Amino acid sequence: TTTTASRTSTLTRTTAPSQVEELCLPNQFPHPQHSFSAVGLPRWGDLFSIEVMHEVTGHDRWNTDEVWSLSFRATSGDTEPRLFAFVGGTWFLVFSIPPGVSDEHMYVVDQIAYAGPDVRVEYVGSGTIGNVTLTDVYLAPGRCTQPLGYDMLTFSYEVGDWEPCSAKCGLDGVQTRS
Repeated sequence: TTTTASRTSTLTRTTAPSQVEELCLPNQFPHPQHSFSAVGLPRWGDLFSIEVMHEVTGHDRWNTDEVWSLSFRATSGDTEPRLFAFVGGTWFLVFSIPPGVSDEHMYVVDQIAYAGPDVRVEYVGSGTIGNVTLTDVYLAPGRCTQPLGYDMLTFSYEVGDWEPCSAKCGLDGVQTRS
């Protein structure tokens, strides 16, 4: 089988949420907390099989030209970037995992290019993959660039928990909690 990419997807690596107004709909990915290892995966090997994608492809908004978002955390001990894509009739939601990343939030927003029930996510690069893992997978209709569980993060401190910063202007300093 020969598959060619006729679409352009933009993959973004981020450590902060997008400033674009967005509504993150409920995650449709059936195994968001599962760790997906691509170690040893050959070209055209499935990262997310047809069986894993079955619940998603049955969603009423899984239609050609509908915008969907994929986000995840990636870790790679591989020596080169590894390219993946949703495949069926054509490639879409294409993403590349750079070498050396550790628990890095990445996302891609694209239009569904093929809505058949045999959609899967394949390794579409060359060579055999080294140590690459995806976790915290989010897949839903619409535009969402936030990491899975972002809405559950909380940060709090009490006045007086921090000491005055010891750094001179423009230099690093150390603060310790009391």
